[in-house]
Amino acid sequence: METINIPILTIGAGLAGTSFCIYLQSHLKKPKNSILIDSGCSNSILSDWDILKTTKSELELLLTKNNKINHQDKFLKVFIDNYYKSLENIFSFGVKFFETDFSYSSKIRYPGKVILDYLKKQYTLNGGKIVEGYVNEILFDKNQNRIVGVIVKSGSKNIRINCGECIVASGGLTNLMLYTTGNKQNIPNIPYLLYKAGVILKEPCNNYFVPLVIFDKGINGKPVPSIVKPHIKLINDNNTEIVGRNNITNMSHVELLRCLSKNINVNTYVSISMDKQTHKKYLDNDIDFKNVFIKHGLTEIKKLRVMPAFHYSIGGILKQDIHGKTNIRNVYVIGECSYGLFKSDRTKALALLEAYIFGQQTAEYILNKNRWDKIQDLKNCEYLTHNKLSLNIKEDVWKKSLGYFNTKEYDKMPFKNL
Repeated sequence: METINIPILTIGAGLAGTSFCIYLQSHLKKPKNSILIDSGCSNSILSDWDILKTTKSELELLLTKNNKINHQDKFLKVFIDNYYKSLENIFSFGVKFFETDFSYSSKIRYPGKVILDYLKKQYTLNGGKIVEGYVNEILFDKNQNRIVGVIVKSGSKNIRINCGECIVASGGLTNLMLYTTGNKQNIPNIPYLLYKAGVILKEPCNNYFVPLVIFDKGINGKPVPSIVKPHIKLINDNNTEIVGRNNITNMSHVELLRCLSKNINVNTYVSISMDKQTHKKYLDNDIDFKNVFIKHGLTEIKKLRVMPAFHYSIGGILKQDIHGKTNIRNVYVIGECSYGLFKSDRTKALALLEAYIFGQQTAEYILNKNRWDKIQDLKNCEYLTHNKLSLNIKEDVWKKSLGYFNTKEYDKMPFKNL
């Protein structure tokens, strides 16, 4: 197995992770001291990037009226003081925005990919390294209460990355799929793996449950729209029908989840087929899904692998101050997976700025540390992986011990049947 030793490791290449890396990399004395792990699936890409247009006094009033905003450790002051400067920075990242009465909106539907590609390019030009893949295992040293490193699944190979400081920016789109659906085929859940290492989690909160999300043929995190339901069926690896077209049209999200949970140990696919007239009408009304058909079929796509998912999650990993510290000495957390400024809720059109601002706050703190944690290639550390975790632990951890879900469908989810 390839082994990489690096002083600073960032997990997650959304806006939080990239803003941290850009600030860090531009100030590092030794440019090759950091690595960014990019799973290719960021909520920042799917976000519509509407950003709140407001005065400083109106912003403060808006935030202080929300009783779920965290006022401790100067979270609120840091956010407000850096809001407008960060806004100017985002406007310089290669995407044009236009003003409405209430917000700044991008002129393109999903500007996140353009912006993140720009930031990642700047990061690598400044000497940073990006590893494409996802964290499959976390290496934990109980004696020192620190994350020693991670095992990254990158294509067909595994890479061990030993680190000094570990920054977690694993985001909201994928970080709860595995342990809220029990789908062993999915990528591991970072907050849950950190929980097994002893990190304090608080009030994870999921919104917008989607039973059919595409993770296939380079399409990461694209939900199958409800308009397509009459034209799809669910099949397995052997092309055996799991749910037919007539049934799937009338199934609720919860019923679909129950169906998927019964087939949890097999891959599930959608087969999409429609006549030419419906096909043309549909493509004219959904430009985002158009590329799926152009790249992989005309009026029919025989197989696209799908998984159940939550669109985003808020909160989970408790950060102790504005620098993103957790109770594990070398682990810092930023972005939607953190329980910070917005706790387990968020005010619309502010999440992106929160990720960007506190990403830079953490980078500044890391840069100013007298010394970073040492890199240690330990052989006897604990390997935390989702393959070794019990499925029946989910309900206790996510519902009783750590907080709540604000989706009405949660109590109907078939945890005990998994």
